[in-house]
Amino acid sequence: MKLLLSCALFLSSIYQAVNSQQLTQCRSISVRREVRSIPANEWNSIQRTLTRIRDDGWLAWMARVHTDNFGVVHGNPMFFPFHRMVLYDFERVGRRYDPNFSVPYWDSARDFSRPAASSVLSPRYIGTNGAGPNNCVSNGIQGGWQVSYPTRRCLRRVYNNGNAIQPWYSPEFVESLTQRSTTLDSFRSGLEYSLHGAVHIGMGGDMGAREAPNDLAFMLHHANLDRIWWRWQKIGQNMMKYDGNGPSGRVSLDNRITVYGDTVSSVMRLGYGKMCFSYDTDPIGRNGFGKRDSLSPSGLNLTNVDASVLTKYFPLTAKEVGTRHSGMKSERILSSADGSYKMPYPFPMSESFAKMHGYNLEVAKKVRKDAVDLIDDLQKYGYRSPYYQGA
Repeated sequence: MKLLLSCALFLSSIYQAVNSQQLTQCRSISVRREVRSIPANEWNSIQRTLTRIRDDGWLAWMARVHTDNFGVVHGNPMFFPFHRMVLYDFERVGRRYDPNFSVPYWDSARDFSRPAASSVLSPRYIGTNGAGPNNCVSNGIQGGWQVSYPTRRCLRRVYNNGNAIQPWYSPEFVESLTQRSTTLDSFRSGLEYSLHGAVHIGMGGDMGAREAPNDLAFMLHHANLDRIWWRWQKIGQNMMKYDGNGPSGRVSLDNRITVYGDTVSSVMRLGYGKMCFSYDTDPIGRNGFGKRDSLSPSGLNLTNVDASVLTKYFPLTAKEVGTRHSGMKSERILSSADGSYKMPYPFPMSESFAKMHGYNLEVAKKVRKDAVDLIDDLQKYGYRSPYYQGA
């Protein structure tokens, strides 16, 4: 029996590899860039395209698709492939109006300590908190907008702390999750219950509802989550990993993506089939860690972290650093833990948000505890996040 099972698993792995290789390699690759790197003239072009997407009813359609399928595309492995296809569909529609249209991503973890102070949440980009009795977004790329789904009304935002947003998950936590997760489902649940949920809850309004695609922030946010998933995929043997349980039992690369009908295997590898895009921090063809984004070990100064903490939370970085770092507890690092600096804890997931998504609130609490423990251990050795913006 064990031999038969081993053979079946081996043949399945061969099939998955062959299946991915049968996809046509893309002739051209568009590059998704961090939103703050988009020049003004390109941002104006995105605004014109977005307006046409709304006026022709596509944005309402995407909001409805997300709403109608909400329960089957959250809290299980379909989360990643479904949202990857949503982003593909958004770009496909946008290119009807502008052949160069590409969705940017928002590296929101960079803004973890003071999210509302991010330049992304300003009139220059996607606008600030909602205002007035209906919490309408009055500035930014969708300033003054009316949406048509589920009813005709203004686009709304309601920050979760007045005109501020409580701190969310840091680049250090996301990097630790990326390095520690050995299965797709553990990585998915960790990211979905942390940064994914925190940005939706923190911004509130449409972003905190099932019809979140009404807000461009949804696309920027999920492009970033997709970027983080792609980065995890490129580590080790993760490229074609798809595991865990869905609504119908154990999942498979042969599963059809909700709404779209494509197989999961067809969207796993960027640069093949329909997935003709990459990210500016992780170009296709390069393995390992990127060096330009907030998740890169060098960008986080992780090589200065105590060896035991590094091994516990950042095992891949610890392996790269090796014996040069063994047992390091320098007086310089220890003396900097003087209480003048404290990484903020991420806010806990609300019970209502967990219930809406069908999330296990106890799992959400465990994910947050992991983030709190990481902060405490980093703080113990005086680590200072390069992305901390002060209280």
